[in-house]
Amino acid sequence: MENFVTMELARRLTWAEQRARLFHYRTKDKVGVDVVLETPDGRVIGIEVKGRRHRAV
Repeated sequence: MENFVTMELARRLTWAEQRARLFHYRTKDKVGVDVVLETPDGRVIGIEVKGRRHRAV
């Protein structure tokens, strides 16, 4: 799921009006943020991807 969301964001950044650079952040203790976007004016946006499977009823 993380990989799909990251690749979709990367794809959309190629044509988006608002430019941003895409990063991944993780500390040495394995704490991190799945996706970090940084805009040219210095704004930083952290995105944590969560997903779960739905069981058929």
